[in-house]
Amino acid sequence: MQAKLFSLIWVVEIKYGPEIVKPLLDAIDAGGHDWRFVIVISLIQESLTELKAQRPSVDAYWPSYLKEQPDGSFRPSIVEIIVATESLQLKGLAANREEAFLLNWFQL
Repeated sequence: MQAKLFSLIWVVEIKYGPEIVKPLLDAIDAGGHDWRFVIVISLIQESLTELKAQRPSVDAYWPSYLKEQPDGSFRPSIVEIIVATESLQLKGLAANREEAFLLNWFQL
């Protein structure tokens, strides 16, 4: 039995700035994809902001890397991460140190 194309989950990574969001949404819409089976991820917070502004219902994730500062603290801070995920209404995030090889996803 062969899986139907539209029953697959599509994971789309935005690697460009917010200017790519509208053409990306138009292309996915033109393909007739069911948005319930589309997940969008991006390291670029501005792109996620634009995505959620244009299509709030899209499941979006932020793979954010924690960068250790000279004083031993990490950026973004936990407060910055919480504020960003709440304000963008993200479905989840991954927060790892920059040398981590695997992403640990957290469902929100």
